[in-house]
Amino acid sequence: RVTSGTNGYTAPADLNANGTPDFQEAGAAAAITTQPANQNLIPNASATFTVVASADTYQWQVSTNGGTSYTNIANAAPYSGATTGTLTITGATAGLNQNLYRVIVSGACPAPGSSVTSSAATLFVNITPTIVTQPVNTTRCLGTTATFTVVANAPNGPVASTYQWQVSTNNGLTYTNITGATAATLTLTNVTLLMNNNLYRVVLTTAPCATTVTSNGARLNVNPLPEITIATPVTSLTPGVTTVITATTSPAPLNATSYSWTLNGATVASANTSTITADVDKLGAYRATVTDINGCVNSSNVIVIDAQFSDRLWIYPNPSDGR
Repeated sequence: RVTSGTNGYTAPADLNANGTPDFQEAGAAAAITTQPANQNLIPNASATFTVVASADTYQWQVSTNGGTSYTNIANAAPYSGATTGTLTITGATAGLNQNLYRVIVSGACPAPGSSVTSSAATLFVNITPTIVTQPVNTTRCLGTTATFTVVANAPNGPVASTYQWQVSTNNGLTYTNITGATAATLTLTNVTLLMNNNLYRVVLTTAPCATTVTSNGARLNVNPLPEITIATPVTSLTPGVTTVITATTSPAPLNATSYSWTLNGATVASANTSTITADVDKLGAYRATVTDINGCVNSSNVIVIDAQFSDRLWIYPNPSDGR
């Protein structure tokens, strides 16, 4: 076709009468020069996504599943401008957090395949995280493992939320960051008495606006292990002679049967009190283990019971069966 212009000028079929490109021509491809950008905002604020393109029609789309699928947006609250170069979201709520938005642009009479789809932009609705379950006070025995756990509502998900555990050694007056402690659970291995009464808390930070919430401080109580020693009047025996090995403990045992004994490293059956009797049939290395009133466990020194030297000839057992 031809288009008659002024002063007798006739424009080519792909130009307007003034010589500019005619995007109304069938098959003219649209082009995007500026892609939509990510938007960060506080709850109930408004956001706009804008595309700059040479196009006649626009259709904005939204994905609520990370880009797996998209659906067309209609001009209904909270959306407006769904068929223009600028999409407006009014009063964005937490339900829109991390939605993806893109636009399809095309000419007025696009040929097949001439539409262009923009890149996707993300809407971040920044909501202050909340602590659902606070860390609790923990009591452990010296040398064991202690854990502190926090459960938080972090709307932007685990990628956009970070944890930083802190410790206070002055009853909460000041806190310092613990290197590498950046998970929901803090694990302390081989606790020492120097850690007794320390307070532990976590600071949760949620992107993109770096809003934070701090948990309560939870106290670690570290109990020392019981001190246990064993003693006996004699350590060398002859047939027919016995000796009693007695254990003393501080603090007191958990109950009257909180003891166990080993002979040469093997557990002695039914030996669960503070004393054990030895004779020449049970020579060797004795050791006691106790569980104290705090549930802490420790073992004693080792006592070796052996046979006493003698120049006498012993018939043993006595009386015997003649063998």
